[in-house]
Amino acid sequence: MKTLTKIPVIRFLMVLLLPCLLINCKKSDNGTTVTFPAVITQTPSAITDSSASVGGFVTSDGGLAVFERGICFAKVQNPTIADRTVKSGSGTGSYTGIINGLDQGTLYYARAYALNSGGTGYGSQVSFTTTLKLAPVVTTDSVRNITATWAKCSGNVTSEGTSAVTAKGICWGTSHSPAISGDHTVDGSGGGVFTSTVTPLNPATVYYIRAYATNSIGTSYGTELSFTSGALQPPSVTTDSVNNIGQTAASCYGDVISEGTSAVTARGFCWGTSHNPAVAGNHTTNGSGGGVFTGNIQGLSSGTVYYVRAYATNTTGTSYGLELSFTTAGPETVTDIDGNVYHVVTFGTQVWMVENLKTTRFNDGSAIPNVTDAYAWCLQTGPGYCWYNNDHTAYGNPYGAIYNFYAASSGKLAPAGWHVPTHAEWTTLTDYLGGAAVAGGKMKEAGTSHWTYPNTGADNSSGFTALPGGYRSSATGEFHNVGMDGYYWTSSESVPPNAFLRYFYYQSAAVSYRSNASLNDGFPVRCIKD
Repeated sequence: MKTLTKIPVIRFLMVLLLPCLLINCKKSDNGTTVTFPAVITQTPSAITDSSASVGGFVTSDGGLAVFERGICFAKVQNPTIADRTVKSGSGTGSYTGIINGLDQGTLYYARAYALNSGGTGYGSQVSFTTTLKLAPVVTTDSVRNITATWAKCSGNVTSEGTSAVTAKGICWGTSHSPAISGDHTVDGSGGGVFTSTVTPLNPATVYYIRAYATNSIGTSYGTELSFTSGALQPPSVTTDSVNNIGQTAASCYGDVISEGTSAVTARGFCWGTSHNPAVAGNHTTNGSGGGVFTGNIQGLSSGTVYYVRAYATNTTGTSYGLELSFTTAGPETVTDIDGNVYHVVTFGTQVWMVENLKTTRFNDGSAIPNVTDAYAWCLQTGPGYCWYNNDHTAYGNPYGAIYNFYAASSGKLAPAGWHVPTHAEWTTLTDYLGGAAVAGGKMKEAGTSHWTYPNTGADNSSGFTALPGGYRSSATGEFHNVGMDGYYWTSSESVPPNAFLRYFYYQSAAVSYRSNASLNDGFPVRCIKD
């Protein structure tokens, strides 16, 4: 019975108190009900690195006059008037609180509030994050071309921060942490990489440098680097490579990486059959100043080992690069730009290579793109090469490289003094060997070490040594028929967009030609002398 009596009483009390719970209210001393103000917090606006605007709206004074209203805010949730506040008058209606003195890049919580004599009413919580004021980010990248009186330095403004960079450059001095209050360059504005000439310098002195960048927030510096300016020095020069080696001539490449303490007045290459060739002996003169240069040495003997060094001269003296050695081609060989040596064979007035071409560069030194991806090969619109199955180790020797027609017809695939034969030149060769019906047997390598059995008619009596290098399809980019078919490009187009090629087959003694090869098909190449 007691339990049954208590339940209606509890329900009765809840019915009486519910209206007061649903609205902010309390009982006054005289027993009347007092309600708090009702207030709405509006969306923050005008947010900066140190301030924000938050509005409120007092929708009801709760029956008692609102004597204070405003915004309370904090870095923790559910701020109250015990936290920081911005007061904004009294009464009902809308108002705006301008909050100042905020920390940049910080999350804040805010609520509108209103006070009457009954208590404090709060709006719902809102949040906002102040913006950041960022100085630039800059790196000190390198110091190069160091001389006794100047050096080249580079930096990179990787971020301009929150405002545009108005000045950037290099600071330098003989003490640590050089700044723009001392010696510095001005190298434009904005972001990105820049290069400065730091001058004047004293010879043989340790210097410290830092890149800098300035925006409206301030000036930032990169990591400090140090270098020692040069003494009175001769140039610094490298011997880079020897290419296009023939029987009597070769091309050499060098680089004056520093002119020293005075301008380079002469540079070139010294060569001879003994070590350490110098300008007192055979040498070229290939201009002046710094940078990359080339020279051609001539009058060489075939089949001979030569030594070569680049040199550069200024008022201080002559410097030499490291010594390189090379061997000129013998009377029966030719060497491509990569240093691959090929034997040759003569048919009447024609001189042909005996091996398939293997070069990865054109004869001007530029690289031929190595296209390994099948899809990319099919879509290639310029020169390209690859190795059968993209495996140089297994197929590079003896089958050579596979080229598309864009490379074969470029006019610079063969070594200097040689070229990719035309359709007509191939016909001249096969006619010389008795006609296409029998020339294939005379030209194919004999036996089955590379050719698939039965390698019909092959005796290689001509010495041409045709090989079954297979091909790469322009339709799929896949490789086919190594060991079975020997294809060779001509440099002649047929009906566009097709070109002529020559074709040897393991079951035939003939050599035939086809005019329907796509320009994106890939075949080996043999070269003929100019």
